[in-house]
Amino acid sequence: MKKSLAPLVLAASMLTLPALATGQDTPAVVTAVYQCRTLTDDAARLACFDKAAADLEQAQNARTLSFGDEDAFPRFEGAELKSKIAAVSANQAGRYVITLADGT
Repeated sequence: MKKSLAPLVLAASMLTLPALATGQDTPAVVTAVYQCRTLTDDAARLACFDKAAADLEQAQNARTLSFGDEDAFPRFEGAELKSKIAAVSANQAGRYVITLADGT
């Protein structure tokens, strides 16, 4: 039976987002998927992708990799701020820039 690798590659790509957001290295379970692509023997390549998919599933089920991981970002512990958002844009790095009503 021929299986599509697209869901596996998509899952691996999505799992890298938290690491990219926090500047961390790519998780080992995702790197393993990338390494499978370098294999030239079909049977070894398939076995590699099967193992990598199982490892990704295990990591996801264990919640060791999750999009929007709250612990990946520092919590705001400053004074309360009340204002209106005047504008939202993206800078050259692709990060959101929020401008408040007072220009800050």
